[in-house]
Amino acid sequence: MAEKTPQLRQITRTINFRNPLNQNAVTTVIQTAAFKRAVYHDLVSDTDTYGAWIPLVAKWDELILPEVAGYKPSQTVSQLVVTPDTADIVLDVEYLPESQLQTVNYVDQNGNLIKTQNFAGKVGETIKLGFKLPAGWRLLAGQQLPESLVIQTVNVPLTVQIEHGLVDQPDETRTVSRSIKLNLPNGKVQTKVQTVKFTRTVTRDLVTNQFIYGEWQRQGQFDQFDVPTIAGYLANLNQVPMIVPTADSADSTVQIQYEPQIETQLIQYVYANGAASQVIAEQSLAGKTGEWLAFKLTVPKNWQLANTQSVPAMIQIKAQADPIVILIQHKQKDVTDIADDTERTVTRTIKITYPNGQIETIVQKAVFDRSATEDEVTGKIVYGKWYGDDVFESVTVPEIEGWQPSLAQIGQSRPNANTPDSTATVTYSQAQSVFVIQYVDASGNYVAAQPFWGQPGETIKLTSQLPAGWKLIGANSIPDEVVLKAGEQLLQIRIGHILQVIDENDPDCHTTVTRTINIKLPDGQSRQIQQKVNFIRLAFEDEVTKQRSYGPGLPKTMAAVLPIVLPRLRYRRSKDGCQVKPWLLNTSLAGRPTARLSTLTICLKRAAG
Repeated sequence: MAEKTPQLRQITRTINFRNPLNQNAVTTVIQTAAFKRAVYHDLVSDTDTYGAWIPLVAKWDELILPEVAGYKPSQTVSQLVVTPDTADIVLDVEYLPESQLQTVNYVDQNGNLIKTQNFAGKVGETIKLGFKLPAGWRLLAGQQLPESLVIQTVNVPLTVQIEHGLVDQPDETRTVSRSIKLNLPNGKVQTKVQTVKFTRTVTRDLVTNQFIYGEWQRQGQFDQFDVPTIAGYLANLNQVPMIVPTADSADSTVQIQYEPQIETQLIQYVYANGAASQVIAEQSLAGKTGEWLAFKLTVPKNWQLANTQSVPAMIQIKAQADPIVILIQHKQKDVTDIADDTERTVTRTIKITYPNGQIETIVQKAVFDRSATEDEVTGKIVYGKWYGDDVFESVTVPEIEGWQPSLAQIGQSRPNANTPDSTATVTYSQAQSVFVIQYVDASGNYVAAQPFWGQPGETIKLTSQLPAGWKLIGANSIPDEVVLKAGEQLLQIRIGHILQVIDENDPDCHTTVTRTINIKLPDGQSRQIQQKVNFIRLAFEDEVTKQRSYGPGLPKTMAAVLPIVLPRLRYRRSKDGCQVKPWLLNTSLAGRPTARLSTLTICLKRAAG
């Protein structure tokens, strides 16, 4: 017998448990038990002989599962003794929810607990909530209560804020009055009564059954009362002030008494400067009401009466009279002869540099003047408008054969006193030659021009470009080339409008003429005959003016002579029915129609004899 390697056997217990708070999280624990036994090999029979199993690990230990609040495992994993014949085991452990409460605490605004309400369910279960507020209480504004919630593993109370329920009662009102009595000098009394109404709300507390009063709400106030003035009398009060009473204020009475008074009349010297007015000085006259006093005018220094101002010789003293306003104005002094900047001269200098280097200078001047007035109050000098009619006349630059000036003419201009001095510089440069084809109409009127530039003596080719809508007329000839001479050469070519024939199918080429013949018979009756002829005419469109012209209208058929035979009446009976009177008329009418409408009226006449 020969001893072989011992045989080993492992037996496992696999425990899978799922986290109820995260169904995707599965934890697996594997426990292993092990055994071994000896193996002997018979060399004669070539067979193996096994010894008894010897335990290496002969049990699976108890597994303490993790606790999850609100849940309990579906089974426990206890210790288990394992034999070599024990099979592998797999245990799936589920966490099942436990029952839990959800508490709702109803508290007042100060956090005092008024009532508790519990809702039962299993952890993770969604339950509908039926809130029951305490009697007489109502939900505090601004809260949104859930319709349902999920039972949690831990009972965290839900706080609902409530307040006393209130019921509105009829408003309470109160009125406070103030009487103002005017004791007039004539013995009469005028009374003005001012009233202010107060209103406050009243509510009943459904919890305490007590009444709650709101703040008094005032409607109005005792407005300020301006005491009327009476000429010659002074009131003990000028005004009764505005007062805002309270609901607890008592009714009151204000007595106004009038006493004779002494008044002072104020005279103001006013400078009216546009929309703004300024008081320059004041003068006072004191006296009894109704008294006339002599007035002595005292105008401030450097001032004078306004042009439209009149001054009274006597002034009557009145009670609380408005100030008497006397308009004054600044004294003005003419300082044109001694003031600065009352005359200005504006110059324009023209410098012409000729080809030989000689320089000609032309100086033009324009003189302007204005008035100056000194304000004796402010000392400021006010200037009038500048006057001056001088102009800078135009200057034509001399022409020099073969030379071109930079300016052919310096034009006329009318400067003003603020125009700065200026200088115009003219120089000459060697001139180019030009050959101009000038297109004119049949009457010689200018239509267009075509210039050809070059140097004197140069041969240039001419390419004619007629204006759009025009054509050559008459015996015109344009050379193929010309030799330029110094200066300008002019060739005048006559041209005329192009007339485009309008298509004969154009409606504008067709017209219809109607001849109407009215026949008046002796018996008073009338007859009417209408004849129509269609005409065609030539039409042309001017390609320059885009206007149309027309030829004579021609009938479309040759049978254009339209005769008409009139009825012949030999006799006409008289009114008495006895006498016979012969009548004569033309027997036929004929004519060649024209392209015009026509109407012919025929009347019968008595035959001769």
